[in-house]
Amino acid sequence: MADTLTCDLTETSESLVLKALRPEDAEAVRAITDHPAITTVIAILRPPFTIEDARALIRQNESGRTLFLGMWRRSDDALVGISCVFLEGDDEARLAQWVGTAFHSNGFGTEAAAALGRMVARSFPGRRIIAECNPENRASWKALEKAGYRSTGAPGRRPGRILMLYEGPTLAPALAD
Repeated sequence: MADTLTCDLTETSESLVLKALRPEDAEAVRAITDHPAITTVIAILRPPFTIEDARALIRQNESGRTLFLGMWRRSDDALVGISCVFLEGDDEARLAQWVGTAFHSNGFGTEAAAALGRMVARSFPGRRIIAECNPENRASWKALEKAGYRSTGAPGRRPGRILMLYEGPTLAPALAD
């Protein structure tokens, strides 16, 4: 039986709730994504990032193999970033994320990367959980390391990226509601 990503997958951490993006979130997704610091670095994005691009991204959640989740700040329900899970083959899950530029340097990337790793490890035991990162992107690299990912030294699928493997939680575990 093949694994399927469903929109009911969620994870709560100290200051974030990760939950599947819905069609009504499209404008918020566009607003935090349409910035050159994001659209020129994330391989699946292109500038300008329009409302139609946001809707198309959210529709990918229907595939069962891709899930885009919002990083919602618990204190005020603001969308601060996007986390993604891509099921690849029968044994791998690739994770990616971006944080809106207005929310950089608040630890949200680290917290979300750890929460996403825990969620995928719990939901899909036995799958290898990977992320790719450009080592020159120091902030993302450090966030992934703090969140429990380690460099494998192997090149990623995209030029200039190194494969990182999730090894487990190094931050606080998920919070019980």
